[in-house]
Amino acid sequence: MKEQQQFAIRTEQANFAVRAMGFLGLASVVFSLWSATVRPAGTRLSFKTGITPLIAVELARSKADLEQFFGEPGSANRQLIAGRSGMPGFDFVTSWMIFLFGLLQLMLRLRPHMRETHLWVCLLLLFTSVSESASLRRMAEAANAWSVNGAMFAVIHEACLTKWTVVFGNTMLCSVIFYKTPRVFQAGGGILSASSALGLVAVIFPDYQWLAGPAVLGLFAGLCGITVLFLLRPGLFYADFR
Repeated sequence: MKEQQQFAIRTEQANFAVRAMGFLGLASVVFSLWSATVRPAGTRLSFKTGITPLIAVELARSKADLEQFFGEPGSANRQLIAGRSGMPGFDFVTSWMIFLFGLLQLMLRLRPHMRETHLWVCLLLLFTSVSESASLRRMAEAANAWSVNGAMFAVIHEACLTKWTVVFGNTMLCSVIFYKTPRVFQAGGGILSASSALGLVAVIFPDYQWLAGPAVLGLFAGLCGITVLFLLRPGLFYADFR
């Protein structure tokens, strides 16, 4: 009887942890959708831009491409970039970090054997925060300048590539948490892994940078599915670890 009570308590605690992750995922979904509204006037969401309308600007391949987007000093696009906020709901990366942070907490609670992974995820989250702040600051400086020189573009390009490489890499690492879970969760983890791999191809190979938007859209689709499962069927997540 005592063992049954202890098992019930552990199950209740596990359900609470998984559902809490589900609410973090839901917050990430809402903030990600809201961040998609931060885009140049007249820009429509499409498969190519995905849920991140400004990703093409961040991954601009040349100084000329960046200047073409900025336009004349004082233009609406310059004001948009200069006034960007890194707060969740206004930027996809920080909105996505909420989801990754939640997965980190689940690792700590329900996957104690993944200690080494915990450390790497934590370090990469910290590095993502730093690189995101740096990329937004550099982009704002360029938007406020009269013109973009080669050195300025090189710094922006490196900062943005680093940021997205870390985001995709850390997401792929976090998706390991869905290993040895029921197939429906494995499918969600597979979507995250595949989308992250596609994103890494986009940032590593310049000719395939157009894949970055669809890769982020894939991440968002995986997030939505996993969040629903966390909220409605929390027991499935730890079924094989009881």
